Amino acid sequence: MSMELRDQTVLITGGAQGIGKGLARSCLRRGARVVISNLDEQVATTSVAELSQFGEIRAVKSDVTDAAASAALLDNVWQREGAIDLLLCNAGEGGMQRLQ
Repeated sequence: MSMELRDQTVLITGGAQGIGKGLARSCLRRGARVVISNLDEQVATTSVAELSQFGEIRAVKSDVTDAAASAALLDNVWQREGAIDLLLCNAGEGGMQRLQ
């Protein structure tokens, strides 16, 4: 079964590498506009350049372990895209280690 995401906005936290990057690629191939958030702006920029061949993608630097930063991320995407149709919370181990 294939999930159609045409004209949908997908926000993927931790979307610049690993599983998140794979999710971004898959969503782009299904027609979604993708926004990835990542702590490392350079890694995110590289991923956006690589994945842009598959569709419309942009990155926002954000630390999802910080409540204010998370709120700002959501506000940024809502204001620029008009909606968040799918939120994939993939931010990983690095953020969780800081919480311990």
